[in-house]
Amino acid sequence: MPATKPRRATLSRADRARETRAAILETATRLFLQSGIEATSLDAVAAALGLTKGAVYANFPSKGALVEAVAAANSSSRTLFEPLLEPGVPLRKRVRAFARRIASTRVSRQVVLLDLEYVIYSARNARWSRGFEADFEAELEALAARFKAVNQATGDRLPIPEVQALRMLNVLGRGLLQERALHPRTLSADDVARMLEQAVT
Repeated sequence: MPATKPRRATLSRADRARETRAAILETATRLFLQSGIEATSLDAVAAALGLTKGAVYANFPSKGALVEAVAAANSSSRTLFEPLLEPGVPLRKRVRAFARRIASTRVSRQVVLLDLEYVIYSARNARWSRGFEADFEAELEALAARFKAVNQATGDRLPIPEVQALRMLNVLGRGLLQERALHPRTLSADDVARMLEQAVT
């Protein structure tokens, strides 16, 4: 008796939609890395998947929406800031914990290269950039309010407002993650910890 092929479980419409969205994100990520964001059209993403352009639009109403979704899927998490928000811990210890988090976080070259692509895309697409930056600023303001409350409770004062401190730490942290991904031996974990501690306290 011939062996029968295992039957694949029938997917629900919601499951198929999730699979399609995940496939679009994965393919867009690959094409962004291969050709750059500017040179990658929704048509190219659809063609690479064997889908119609309408199928891509059903998941992402614009190229900007697709770029933002790929960015969110490949970004380093805002949880990097969590050590700074630990209640009852003196600021210097919180900054050291944040520095250790940065120093121990590993990001892939893919994430770094995508991040550089977003910088270029933002510079050339002001409208998309404004929306993305507005969302980031709102998130940063919320984190700064929590950061300020913790500092007030521990009696710590920063030389600059909390939102500016977080903005600076985000820039430094982003640069450090990129440098350690592209040139792992450039900076040690101790170097990172000392620099960030001196920058804030």
